[in-house]
Amino acid sequence: MAPEYLMALALCLAAALNLSLIGAGLAFARNGGARALPLGSAFAFIVSGVVFIISVDNFGVVAPGPILQSLEFMLTLAAGPVFVLLVAHLNMRTLRPLAVIAPAFLAAAATMVVTIFTGDAPDIRFAVPLQIAYSAAAAFVIFDPEALRRKDVNAHAARLLFVAMAAVHLAQIARMAAPSLKVIEPAVPVIISVLAFGMIFMTSRRLANRLARRRAGPRTCATNVEDLRGLIRKDGAFLDPDYRLAQLSSAAGVPACELSRLINEETGAGFVSFLNDERLKHACDLLRAPEERRTSVEAIALLSGFRSRSAFYRAFTGAYGVTPAVYRKHNS
Repeated sequence: MAPEYLMALALCLAAALNLSLIGAGLAFARNGGARALPLGSAFAFIVSGVVFIISVDNFGVVAPGPILQSLEFMLTLAAGPVFVLLVAHLNMRTLRPLAVIAPAFLAAAATMVVTIFTGDAPDIRFAVPLQIAYSAAAAFVIFDPEALRRKDVNAHAARLLFVAMAAVHLAQIARMAAPSLKVIEPAVPVIISVLAFGMIFMTSRRLANRLARRRAGPRTCATNVEDLRGLIRKDGAFLDPDYRLAQLSSAAGVPACELSRLINEETGAGFVSFLNDERLKHACDLLRAPEERRTSVEAIALLSGFRSRSAFYRAFTGAYGVTPAVYRKHNS
């Protein structure tokens, strides 16, 4: 094997190992029951498996066989719905998991039936278009006008993941369009590996910068997240649907950019999500209160600072995994 191919193989296998470690880390992480963590873990394990299988196949480590081809096919199918559900949770959008998973499940079942009767390994070219269709569906979630207005870490992560998937799809299309070109065969695992290490590098730099700022001593401002919570709770300020970061900045006596950075670093979310957390806590109190039993969910949304029923439902289901009506039923 040529030296450049050995280097590419080593890169891919190292990326697969790192993605597996990331998947394990997310699986055991604890962050207030965040539902994006298990989805992120599943996605990392799936991508790790795909990179490993394509690498050992295309670089000639093992002879191609029906088992590896079937595994690659199934993992490629599984990546689509997991990716859509992951970016939806990162953007605080609630989708019906069964509806998202159904197309991939039906395709996998049909493929298994054909494979059993024909004895042939499934063709990856039938899985890739469905995976691309899932990514197209994810684009509607990521580039929704409301999602684009979000500036928090999760929204940026969703956009970065989409760009990475788009690059992978271009490599997949090139690989299928010119299967005779040997130089294109390892394109998919190499691109995934480069993107994976790029994301690891950027995340490491972010964590290193945060650690350096903490070691540097106290902030120039005396404000912390709990102070900010107290300010937005004061006189029920968070219940005003027109409450803005500029108002919090004025109340805290701290520049808006500093507050935004502080909220982002300490909570992993933007100002809107930080504000909505307080509104949702207030809404939960109202939904549990016996004296508010006859108050409609729409009215509780307005009383909690939300402009509309749809915005309230989207934020509530994204945070708690159930609708306000179901929450009220279980906590009344």
